[in-house]
Amino acid sequence: MRRTTGIPSGYALQYTPTQLDLVPNGAPAFWASAVSGNWTTGANWTGGVAPDLAGQSATISASTAFPLTVTLDKPATVGTLNFGNSGGNLSTGYTISGTNT
Repeated sequence: MRRTTGIPSGYALQYTPTQLDLVPNGAPAFWASAVSGNWTTGANWTGGVAPDLAGQSATISASTAFPLTVTLDKPATVGTLNFGNSGGNLSTGYTISGTNT
């Protein structure tokens, strides 16, 4: 039996508190919730995995009528962090909070 080790080209390992995922390297992530929450909660992001790769972009642009707070509950690295508001109400605002900011 041949055993292959290593990560396939174009992919990276991404750790969450409950799992280890093989994700496309640099795949953009979008905040998928219209409510506040923790950065590391996979369900808050499209694809179900929180972004944490140097070449990855993360976009927080939920349509919400209320201020939205994303709590950085562990250190995370992204190449680009984008903010917007898909609902057109830019007065609500976003906050990145937590001890890892």
